[in-house]
Amino acid sequence: MNIEVEFSTKSNDKADVLSKIAQLARTANELGLSIREIEFEEDREEEGGEESD
Repeated sequence: MNIEVEFSTKSNDKADVLSKIAQLARTANELGLSIREIEFEEDREEEGGEESD
C-alpha cells in the first residue's frame, strides 16, 4: 500500500528542517514504514504582500 503524506513548516532554517526530516524518518522506520521519496519545495512569498507596478 502506498500512502502520500505532505508536511510544511514555516521555518527558514534548513538545518532545523533537515533535523526534523531525519527525526520523521527514524520514527517511520521504528513503526515499520519505509520512505520512498522526499521532495523539498521552498515558498517564494514576499513579506508585506504588496507588489510594485
